[in-house]
Amino acid sequence: MNNELFQELVKQPEGINLDFKLLTYDFKKGDEKFIKDILSFANTIRTDDSYIIFGVENCHGINNLIGVNEFQDDAILQQKVKNKVWPKPIFSSRTFEFQDKVFGIIKIPIHNYERPLTATQNMKGIEVDTVYVRNGSSNAVANASEVIAINQWMRKLSDNPSSLSLENRLNILISDFADTNIPLSYTIGKANQLSHDFNDKMLNLFLVSELLGYSFLESESEKFEYRKVRAPSTPYEIQIPSFGRLTSDQMIEYMTNRDEFREIDFFFSKSIFEIESYLKELEIQPKLLILKYANNIVFEDVVTDVQDASIYFSYQMVSSMYEKIRRKGLEILLGLKNLR
Repeated sequence: MNNELFQELVKQPEGINLDFKLLTYDFKKGDEKFIKDILSFANTIRTDDSYIIFGVENCHGINNLIGVNEFQDDAILQQKVKNKVWPKPIFSSRTFEFQDKVFGIIKIPIHNYERPLTATQNMKGIEVDTVYVRNGSSNAVANASEVIAINQWMRKLSDNPSSLSLENRLNILISDFADTNIPLSYTIGKANQLSHDFNDKMLNLFLVSELLGYSFLESESEKFEYRKVRAPSTPYEIQIPSFGRLTSDQMIEYMTNRDEFREIDFFFSKSIFEIESYLKELEIQPKLLILKYANNIVFEDVVTDVQDASIYFSYQMVSSMYEKIRRKGLEILLGLKNLR
């Protein structure tokens, strides 16, 4: 949001893309009005992003800029729709200062949802599996033909993501990276298909390295802290005792307390596909992941006849690094968004 866009919006009448409210939502009375607004705007066929602007009083067709005293944090608003709407709605909220007054703004971008958004539970004025849309300047229940048209529109967006604006595609990627239910390999692959549109060297390096692995960048590993894991390693051939009742993390702790092992900051250069394969394997069976690397690289100060050093990882260690990769991707994408 900038001054030019804000001024342009507040000159317009309310409609399918725009709604003005003098006051913020009164959540003490329930979440229904907010949820219905999000459902309606998200499902409405349009070519531009939609906005709800708080602190504007419409009087006889004239928009008076009043401002608000307070506005709910974005995290609170996101929580209001959690588990109440499916698919998960994409929107953002913020405050905006104009002419020494503060306004609340909710932005609902165009998004390629798999189907129209509906409520997952009955609420006051909202029925489960009912599609709501904008009808002029108000919310309404979509009829059968409108639902068909919305599905076709959303399918077209999914089939042709390039028809979305660059900002909307960026918002979609940010949402996908933040969703822990979506495998990173899928999200990174999807981002790589669109990376040429963003023309950002840091993003391109991140995506290609995650897909192919970082082996060609090991000499520059200090730049990729999110790929480092502190793990026990040994230059010797050692028979690890059976797990018994010990968890994999307890086994790691056992190793770190033994003289035969040394903790190292290991640069995990494997591709995102290999990491997900390791996680799946470790999740099925509570065992340790063991990687072999040349002793003369891992332990330069140790003389041994053993060719390879053994490095040990638990599920939690690999999972923690996996989430650091997710956060790094989000950091890069959010940085791009802030530049636009």
